[in-house]
Amino acid sequence: GIETAGIRMFPITFCNSTIPTIKSVELKPFFKHQTKIRIKFFEGESKWSRNNFFLQDFVLNIPAFEATMFHLTIDIDVNGIYNIKIINRVTEEFFSFPLLNNI
Repeated sequence: GIETAGIRMFPITFCNSTIPTIKSVELKPFFKHQTKIRIKFFEGESKWSRNNFFLQDFVLNIPAFEATMFHLTIDIDVNGIYNIKIINRVTEEFFSFPLLNNI
């Protein structure tokens, strides 16, 4: 799941989900004139982020005047590797990276 603001986790995939799978969610800035969005990725079942295992985080820089939306896609391949894709809906900027579980 992801945490974007606060201490609550927003689940993306659930326990015993079939793989490969692709899940998507729309994100927007939490505050008006926000210049950064920090997305934290967690593994676990609890609705509270602190009770889950932290995997990785990513910071999106956005212009403060821009009212934008982000499309976040998590692609889990057959080997269990998470590939993250984030698209800025206004500027069409594209970010892509693998989510690494370094246990």
